[in-house]
Amino acid sequence: MWAQIVLNMANDGAKKFYEIGPGKVLQGLIKRIVQDVEISGFDKLEDIQKISGN
Repeated sequence: MWAQIVLNMANDGAKKFYEIGPGKVLQGLIKRIVQDVEISGFDKLEDIQKISGN
């Protein structure tokens, strides 16, 4: 179901995907399913706070 869900999100207009937590497993899976999206990963809360300005 994972691949179908990712494809549905991309077909519905999702252009950015975020993985929160250690590792990059989900980022790799998404790259294999859809190539024309932006994928980012955040290992720690501090990483998210840096980009959000909080």
